[in-house]
Amino acid sequence: MYLPDPRRFPRVDPSNPFIRQVMRVLTATDGAERSAAVQALQAELREVLASDDDMQLQAALRDAPSQEAYKYLWSELREVLEQPIESRQRVVPFAIPVLLVAAASKGQQQVVPVLKDMAPIIELLQSHQVLADTGELSLASKMVDLGTLQSWQPAQQWRWLTHLQDAARGLPVAWDEAPFVASKEAVQLRFMIGTIMHHADEPMPVRMTADATKWGMPLAQLISDQLKQDGLSLLAIPRGPQPLLQAAHSGRFARLEAGLQLFASAMIRQFRQAGETPVAVIAAHEGNELRITLSAKENSERWEGYVWPLHPLDSVELIHDNAVALFQECRVDDIRVLHEVQADMQDGLPLFLKAYNTTPSGS
Repeated sequence: MYLPDPRRFPRVDPSNPFIRQVMRVLTATDGAERSAAVQALQAELREVLASDDDMQLQAALRDAPSQEAYKYLWSELREVLEQPIESRQRVVPFAIPVLLVAAASKGQQQVVPVLKDMAPIIELLQSHQVLADTGELSLASKMVDLGTLQSWQPAQQWRWLTHLQDAARGLPVAWDEAPFVASKEAVQLRFMIGTIMHHADEPMPVRMTADATKWGMPLAQLISDQLKQDGLSLLAIPRGPQPLLQAAHSGRFARLEAGLQLFASAMIRQFRQAGETPVAVIAAHEGNELRITLSAKENSERWEGYVWPLHPLDSVELIHDNAVALFQECRVDDIRVLHEVQADMQDGLPLFLKAYNTTPSGS
């Protein structure tokens, strides 16, 4: 059995034109009806993007009556933003998610993720055909955080797609540096932001979601070398370029997943060094969260918790599978998955379930 999904979606609002069209698509009884509904939805999306009305879009996503409806509306929004516009050329914005696993050898250290030399990075990506070898390209040295990327609303991205004519200048928006403080080992998420010109008669000049097998490690080394400091351990883990909306979601998911792996390995190592038996508890909680605890079977005072806030696009089943596989790989024999949604709070504190107040699975 899997974890229950603690998310609660609102009822269908037929007065919302986007929700109405999405439900028409999802309930269509034949191909013609579905095709007509898809075309109507895409036309409404283009109209609201052109009118610079992000509030309507945000309301529609917020009011999606199911995860299926949210996913469909989000995918159609991406389709409208990413499909070629009928013109001889257009600027294609993209983001490269980069996980930064950092730790300070003593105390705390501030890390400012600004790259010093973009030329070898661009050369590497072009040599592996991730980016086309063109002068009509910009890759910013100042990496951005998730909040900044998410602040670039769909209507703003639409304006860039329809009005930008010079990819080499980059996006017409300024962003602040996104420093973070490194102390004990933790995972940070940053993005490299780029723009590249796409001519209508040529292949797409950026390989979206390109497999990083051959170029990922050299790129990681280039980034790590440019951000290194005395007393700082830093490992960069880059992903393939992605459209801006997709990069925000996949980057967030990757950071939470890497954070869980870091949490699990550190805690399990501590328990075993102390001669204690680790117990993993995986539970869904009110408030749209999954909470995962590692506690010592022999000592109720020794435990740590990890929180995964659920986004509407997140798959609870996938997170469950990955967490169980992680603990099995770490040779944790006692993995307890709770099959009912748990309370958010208990006695005024967030509720984390542990070895002493749960029972082994199958008991």
